[in-house]
Amino acid sequence: MLTTILQLYKPEVCVIQCGADALVGDPLGGTNLTPADLIDCVEFVLTSRLPTMLLGGGGYNFTNSSRLWTQLTASCCAVPLPEDIPADNSDFLKYGPDYSVHIKASNFMKDHNNTEYLELCANTIEGKSYI
Repeated sequence: MLTTILQLYKPEVCVIQCGADALVGDPLGGTNLTPADLIDCVEFVLTSRLPTMLLGGGGYNFTNSSRLWTQLTASCCAVPLPEDIPADNSDFLKYGPDYSVHIKASNFMKDHNNTEYLELCANTIEGKSYI
């Protein structure tokens, strides 16, 4: 799909808004995305080899926001991260109960997307139909 979008829109650069308010656990976001989900999308766009600018923003669960931006920076710089948050920082207790750099998706959120809706979105992006 990325190739189709690139052919259709012919961008010279990509700008990706990496707002942490889209993460699971954000009081304003209401989604079930994890940093791994967002990083997969960023890495997918980076395969285009176009100049790309990443923007932060949003994020009202501060520990999850810092987890996202730490993981995203490490991914873009090809630096592996340890699983655990380092204990030698003043905010360590805020990362409990698991003290992990990773965030798990919630088991309590229902996925309201269906295949037809997702296909309609993809077709709209590709210029084949309109919502």
